[in-house]
Parts: sequence; structure tokens; C-alpha cells
Amino acid sequence: MSLLFWACTAVVFLIIELATGTFFFLALALSAGVTALVAPVLQDTLWQICLACALSLFSCIGLALRKKRRGSGSAGNNLDIGQSVHVSEWKGRRARVKYRGTMWDAVLKEGAPCAPGRHRIVGFDSSTLILEPEP
Repeated sequence: MSLLFWACTAVVFLIIELATGTFFFLALALSAGVTALVAPVLQDTLWQICLACALSLFSCIGLALRKKRRGSGSAGNNLDIGQSVHVSEWKGRRARVKYRGTMWDAVLKEGAPCAPGRHRIVGFDSSTLILEPEP
């Protein structure tokens, strides 16, 4: 396979990446681009394919691990955590609170006393706020 084939493959992967925005096609495009640069040195087609596959494998695994690490720490980047809301009454351990101009379902954090007043957002369960009383 020639340098032109790998360069065209890289361009096709870049176009698909621009359409999808997943970054995995970007990893494939970079792998094909590096293989295009090395293709004049590696004349054997089998070695070119092996290089492209190895580069694709390592870059996709790296992206998947990075995405997994970022996903596990995303709750710490939520700007709603730590914000205050006012709870007028609890029904069991659930309440409706007004936050950011809309009504939200809220639950009391395990072990927290059930009393009306100011509460702090400590987390989310889907679209339900998890609250604890402010000190």
C-alpha cells in the first residue's frame, strides 16, 4: 500500500470524526497519518497494516481510559454541588424545592435530620437533588 492510500484513509477518518465528534475516529486518523509517514520506509503491506492496527489499538485504548477517568470524577466538577436551597416541608425524606427557577425533587442524605430550612446540595441521583442541612 502506498503513502497516498494511507493519507486518503486519514482524511476519510478526519471527515467522519468531524461528523461524529467521538474522538475515536481522530485516533484512527492519526494512526493512518503516522502509517502514511512511515509507508515509504516499510515497503511490505503486511507491516504497514500491523503498524496501523497497533497504533489504532493503543490510541483507542488510551482514549477509552481517559474517558473512563474523566467520567468517574465528573461529579466533583458539577457547579451545583454546594449550592443552597430552602426546604419548606419534608414529606417523609422527600421534598420539592425551587432551584434555578424550577421545581426539583429532592431527597435527604442518609443519616441527616429531617427538618425544614436551608439545605446544601451534596449530589444528584438522576434529576433528583440530594440534600443535607446547612450547619
